[in-house]
Amino acid sequence: MTARPLYLRALDGLQPLTRRHWLCHIRLFLRYLKQFEPNTFILDHSLAPANASPRAPHIYSEGEIRALLQEAARFPYRYRCRRCLQYQALFGLLYVTGMRVSEALALTLGDFDPRDGTLHIRRTKFHKSRLIPLTLSTQGHLRQYLARRAERGYGTAPHSPLFVGDKGNRMSCRPAHVLPLRRRP
Repeated sequence: MTARPLYLRALDGLQPLTRRHWLCHIRLFLRYLKQFEPNTFILDHSLAPANASPRAPHIYSEGEIRALLQEAARFPYRYRCRRCLQYQALFGLLYVTGMRVSEALALTLGDFDPRDGTLHIRRTKFHKSRLIPLTLSTQGHLRQYLARRAERGYGTAPHSPLFVGDKGNRMSCRPAHVLPLRRRP
């Protein structure tokens, strides 16, 4: 038995559907390469996992959302940095608007229009722009967040990111996805 190529071993940690997607791309590239290098080995279809269905989405209940927002609000007691400001605002905004995390993190201060109570989403997955109307309570929470954010000395120019990283730059998706929301002992 021969050892598996490194590029196949690199895909082992992926979900089956993602692994299948990448293997299809690798096969296409190898077929292209075979035009110039006739001895190129083409992966067999059997190496790809069986048709896998994507994971079912989890629909959060109101109680779970409330608990998540309460835990995010406890951050000031655990972390003295910017996280105490933004996770509750970020999760609340995601919940009430249905935005993708990447769309929320791409927002600038100028994307919130306090007069109209709208958010202008500019960088969408399919390169479209849209306006999202916000309820009065959401506008109020967003204004509170912006006031607390300004008190901490973060940029107030319209092009400044709404959600900031450790050095005042735009927050990346990784901390938003891997948020350490653990129960305190």
